[in-house]
Amino acid sequence: MVMLKNIEKIDWSNLKTASGTASEVPRAIRDLTSVDSKTRERAYWQLDNHVVLQSDLYESAYFVVPFLIEILDSKIIDGREYVYDLLFEIANGYAPEDEICVYDGCKIYIKQGTRDRVVAGIETYMKEILDTSSNCRSKALELVVSLKEKFRTIVPELQEAIAREASRDFKRELTEALSEISVD
Repeated sequence: MVMLKNIEKIDWSNLKTASGTASEVPRAIRDLTSVDSKTRERAYWQLDNHVVLQSDLYESAYFVVPFLIEILDSKIIDGREYVYDLLFEIANGYAPEDEICVYDGCKIYIKQGTRDRVVAGIETYMKEILDTSSNCRSKALELVVSLKEKFRTIVPELQEAIAREASRDFKRELTEALSEISVD
């Protein structure tokens, strides 16, 4: 898969997951976009049970996020809902404050670093919300509402989206999402 060409540049075998190393993570990421629904589901659960397990983040989560966003930036339709579920879990996951990973020689706190990487994809998620042909608009909206760091940016965009939205159901979702957001 050309899209995930940089995935092999990561030394996954030296990254931690809930049950050992992350050596199987690249395959699971690729399988998220399989045309076979069972393969996608298996890949999702593999990542959900190893990279982020019951809200606990592991070192490999930091390295997974850019590839998940890369999938969303592509035109791939299969597996997008699982990608959004994983990003939501990762963005809202927990790791002890002193838990670190090393990236390009820099020590990064897993919890904050991983969340920062998810937050960096905000334009991708907003594009999905505004794409009336997407089946993952609600998933993207759920993720965006959990990213309080970007509320000042997304509130005007969501207000504009409500004004333009043709679907009554999604307009209601947007309105409810906006009511959940509080800008300090």
